[in-house]
Amino acid sequence: MKSTKSLLRISAALVLLTFASCSKKLYEPTAANVSGDATLEQLTEGKSLYTKSCNRCHSLYMPKDFTREQWTKNLNRMAPKAKITEEQKAAIYSYLTHNPKRKK
Repeated sequence: MKSTKSLLRISAALVLLTFASCSKKLYEPTAANVSGDATLEQLTEGKSLYTKSCNRCHSLYMPKDFTREQWTKNLNRMAPKAKITEEQKAAIYSYLTHNPKRKK
């Protein structure tokens, strides 16, 4: 009986690890992809806020999944639920819309 439970736990852990390794990875802001008004520090802070604030309630979307306009609507709708300030929302928006591979 104990060996069956142990086997099930190990199997579940392997399944979770498999899904985690297959998940999409958010882009990491670097000096090479900083342009315009955003600084590397702002983009890094935006990514950190996005992963911590938004991931509490749902899976994260890739920055390229939405246009700038769509991100504006999404953030305006979700900011009160996530209890983030206007400054935090701006940092997250900057990160999400700064991705070089985003939709136009």
